[in-house]
Amino acid sequence: MLDPGSIVMFPDFERDIHVFGAIRHPGPISFPLDKEPDLITVISMAGGLLDAANSSAIRIIDTTTPSGRDVDLQALIDSNSTMPLKGGELIYVPEREAVFAYVLGEVRNPGIKIFDEYEELTLERLISKAGGFTQDAGAIRVRHGDSVADVMPEQLLSGDYNIRSGAVVNVLRAQERYVYVVSQTDGGR
Repeated sequence: MLDPGSIVMFPDFERDIHVFGAIRHPGPISFPLDKEPDLITVISMAGGLLDAANSSAIRIIDTTTPSGRDVDLQALIDSNSTMPLKGGELIYVPEREAVFAYVLGEVRNPGIKIFDEYEELTLERLISKAGGFTQDAGAIRVRHGDSVADVMPEQLLSGDYNIRSGAVVNVLRAQERYVYVVSQTDGGR
């Protein structure tokens, strides 16, 4: 029998780990006290990563200390390891940085071209993503911020040209060249 005003305390039967960021179902994930949660299980229970997730920089934040740790999920999976977690920890899955370049001018499909995070951003790949050069293509002007460089298409044959994300690449129209023939009877190009 309890007296009026008695306080009854129930022990916790679960503990929460909060997942947020580029995850399908962000929020708390509850685990019974007798289960040892790990990072891969928690991410699975949260519906998995979004396509835009940066799986190589997942941040685990311990709310009881000011420290945190970064985890490469793919390396964890490849090594067949687990990353044990404690109740109250926060898991932040960042989005990967967009890697892109603008291409315009004498290409078949001008516009913004997006690169995968593992894909090297080169002029040759950018031109390829834009469907290749048109027959009128000439010099290529690469602009990133205040820096400008001119590249001739023939230079791509001797090695690729790296560009930075956010670059604007303008494939200029080739200069028309004429040879004028001058004679006393007839002239023209």
